[in-house]
This record gives sequence, C-alpha cells and structure tokens, in this order.
Amino acid sequence: MSIRNPAWLVGFALLVIPTHALAQESGRSRPLSTPAEQKEYLSFTAADEVVPYLTALVEATGGFELDTLITLNDGSSGVVSVPVARIPVLSEPGGPPVVRVLILGAQHGTERAGLESGLRIIRDLVDGELEPLRRTLDVRVIPMTNPLGVIRRTMEAAGGIDLSHDHVDLAAAENQAIWREYADWRPHLVLDLHEMGPTEYTIQIGVPTHPNVDADLVTFARYYMLPQVAHQLARADIRFHEYVAAWTEDAEETFYTPAPLEAGNARNAFALAGAVSFLVETSSSRDIMGLEERTERMYVATRAFLEAAALLAVDLTRVVERATVLPDTTLSVAARYTARTSGSKLAWVQLNERGLRVRTALSPWLPVVEVEAVLSTPAGWMIEGGEGELIASLRAHGFQVDRMNRPISRSVQAYPICPEVVADASIGELQVRRFRAGSWWIPADQPGGRLLFTIVEPWSQYGWFAGAAAIDCPEGTFPVYRVPA
Repeated sequence: MSIRNPAWLVGFALLVIPTHALAQESGRSRPLSTPAEQKEYLSFTAADEVVPYLTALVEATGGFELDTLITLNDGSSGVVSVPVARIPVLSEPGGPPVVRVLILGAQHGTERAGLESGLRIIRDLVDGELEPLRRTLDVRVIPMTNPLGVIRRTMEAAGGIDLSHDHVDLAAAENQAIWREYADWRPHLVLDLHEMGPTEYTIQIGVPTHPNVDADLVTFARYYMLPQVAHQLARADIRFHEYVAAWTEDAEETFYTPAPLEAGNARNAFALAGAVSFLVETSSSRDIMGLEERTERMYVATRAFLEAAALLAVDLTRVVERATVLPDTTLSVAARYTARTSGSKLAWVQLNERGLRVRTALSPWLPVVEVEAVLSTPAGWMIEGGEGELIASLRAHGFQVDRMNRPISRSVQAYPICPEVVADASIGELQVRRFRAGSWWIPADQPGGRLLFTIVEPWSQYGWFAGAAAIDCPEGTFPVYRVPA
C-alpha cells in the first residue's frame, strides 16, 4: 500500500489546531439554533421540523443546496420527505484534492443523535466553526434517512424494513434514493450515524468487515483515519473503542465479533462500492434523557472525521480511486468469523452492580475473517429475461445493465443451485447458449465492481440469491450465467 509515512501524519495531526478552536478564537456566534437546541434538548427535533429548519438556514446563508431525495406517503403518517443538504467545496485552483463526504443520519428512527448532530454539522459547515473545512471537503448530509421511523419512533422504515441492512436488496424506497445520490456523486467517505445501548465506551466506530472490501481501503480506514478520530475523541474526554457486536448463535454461547459480515450492511456495501466507510455509534437509552450529551458526542466524532478527511485528502482520494477497480483475481463468496487463537478473549470495561467501572473479558472473541470459498472474477454475467427486481436493484446501485434488444448467442457457464463444492471447478462447462431478446448483460469491470460481484454471483453468501437452497436442494441452475474473463 503506497501511503505516506503514518508517523509523519500522526505527528502533523498533533500540531493541527481543530477548526472549532479557530472558530472560538474568532468569536463567531451560531447563526441559527436547531429545533432541539431551541427547546434546550427537552424534546427531539420532530420530523416535520427538519425541512423548515433547513429551508430557513439556506435562506439565511445561501451556502448550500437543499433538495428532496424522495417523498413518501404511507397513508397514515402523511406526506414526508427525505431531504439532502449539498454543501459545495470552496476550493481554489492548485489546492488539495477535493474529498467528497456523505453523512447519513437516522437510518433507525429511534436513533436521533445522528439527526440532531447532522443538522449541526450542516449549519456549522455553511456558516460556523467548520466552514474552513470546505476548502477541501464537498459534503452532503442526509440527516433524516428514515422519516417514517422518526415519526413512528420505530427502528424500521415502512414495511418493517431495517434500512441499515437493506443495502443489497434496496427493498426500501429510501435506500434506493440514497444509492442514486451515491452513484451520481461517488463520495470518497461515508459516515453512517447510529446509537447503541448503554456502554462504557460512549463512542464505538466500526470499519468495513466484508472480505471483498479492498484491503488497502480497510487499512487506511483503521490505521490512518481512525487514529486521527480517536485522538480528537480523547481530547474531548470521550471513551472510544472500535465497534464490537455480540451475536447469540445458540442458547448457550455468545460470540463477540467486530461487526456483521453481510454485504447488505451499510458500511460494508458502501466500502464494497469503493468508499472509505464507517459506522459511528454513540451509547444511548434512545429516549429524551441524555439527548444533548449524545448529540454532542456524535458531533465531536463527525467533526473529527471531517478534519481527518481534510488532513489526509491526498491519500484518501488515491486509495478510493484504486478501490473502485475490480481485481483480476479471486473474491470471496463465503466467509465466517473465527478466533485468532483458541480461547481468545477481548479486554473490556463494564459497569458492575455497584456502578463502578471494572475490567473484564469477553469470550469467545472472534476477530478474524476466515474466507471459506472464492471464485475468480468474470468478464460479466448474462441473465435470462425476467429477474426484474434484481435488475432494478442493480440499476438503483448505479451499475450498468444492458438489455438485449435481439436474441444473442454467448459462450457461458451455468451455476448449479446446489454444488457439492463452491469453487470455479464446480461451475458448468463452457457452452454456447442462445439468449432471447429482453435478456440482460452485466459487465463486471465497472465502478463498484466488488459490490456488483458480491451481489450477482449466485453462490455469494450475502448476495441476491443467498438462501436459494437453504430449505431444500432443488436440481437445476440459476438464471445467471457466467461469461469467463
């Protein structure tokens, strides 16, 4: 990985004066309090207050574009919208490369710190303490991605869909709109803001975990950007740990892992598409108690990411440019977490029954991703006419999908629905197949190719066809055919 000396970067970071300190010295006052600030955090910003606030802010500053990604109407909550604030860079010719940053808040409607801090970030970028960062950063903020969940105070969107885990299927209209924004703009950095249950580590941040994410991108996220953020959190006396999730596999044992491997998880999906992507969580009871404190923690963490992105602009843009290229090698279609050593444990801090901090250990600790099956990357895939939902999902992701207007013959390989072994050798023999008009051609080598591979490959553990043979093992082949490279 060709990145400049990290010791130099860390040393330089320690000398950088945070943008908020510069703003405080200038004596600049906040131009417009958010709805929650106006209510002194005694109640949340309501869903119907978001757009009026942003409208008033853009009228007062003229510093950004306010747009609607999608309008929703489920019949009971009325008409609501998903707004996006597009805050343009103020760069000059010959300056550092522009870093595009996408910030998502309130994918879960009960997690409001992302919404509240998102409104503050927008305000302070356009007319506040963060404005100097716009010399390098082009930022778009979607503070309320799940307005129906915010109104109903539910995690899920309409139809019971968990937006945070819907980034492969794109069953939710909200996620389709988010990915259209992503595909049209191709951000370098994506921040997904959430809340978690009460924990002594009041900010936890997760890096991508799917094995098909470019390794240099993960290295950059964990060892270059994250230390910069951790340093700023420590300066603010905020307790930080890399995100840890507990998964109960059966009634007797709990597995502690860095995060889900699934491709549909937001930070994995965006990273597979080529962006440096983080999950940012703050501890919370998810009610009004402590709203001001957790909003401040989320604001500090988000601000730290923006400052790190500006500082590391050259390396960040370079690593993302390389990560969007589909490798001419193999990629994973099956993986699992495993322990680094038998009986490995994770040092942790918890509160005991007396309310005192105690050091403990979580076991078993499964931090290693073990790839169980790989396939070579193809030239692309042919799909028989039909599969309209898959095609719609791919197009919503921004992928090129070509419809055949006339019958076409191609040399392809078929995928058995239940192979004995998942490997290149198990794919059917090369054969010439006649595809009718209305069939689809999907080239593999295109921006976000790692995500495309993970979705389309029929044997992919977390792809579109995952679970097709979970109940029984039918004979036959998938309607997807591989065109070898």
